[in-house]
Amino acid sequence: NWGGSYLTVPKQSKNAKKAAELAAWLTAPEQQIKAFKSKATFPSQVKALTDPALLESSNAYFGDIKVGALFAAQAKKITAAQYKGPTDGQIQDTVVSAALLSVEQGKSTADDAWKTAVAEAQKVAK
Repeated sequence: NWGGSYLTVPKQSKNAKKAAELAAWLTAPEQQIKAFKSKATFPSQVKALTDPALLESSNAYFGDIKVGALFAAQAKKITAAQYKGPTDGQIQDTVVSAALLSVEQGKSTADDAWKTAVAEAQKVAK
């Protein structure tokens, strides 16, 4: 999963208004907090980042620290959207995936895979 989910309503849609209302409801902070409580999906709506259910959530894997508060604090620091250049998809699909798979299969160390990925990404980006 490279992240990023979008809800789009085509202009020529038969029920564009209703579809847009549904998309707005699905992405509202309240629904995102419900999804967080159910499946621990981190909300993308800024208003949801102050919800007590998120801020008080902890995780045993991380030593029971309040990971919701930690992630919310970091999310609030984001000032600009990630830039994805014209070769972003190619780098993800052919360079990063290959490097991760190589480490996962024990064919290379993380350091070697990283060096290879950087070199390959630089070639693709030229």
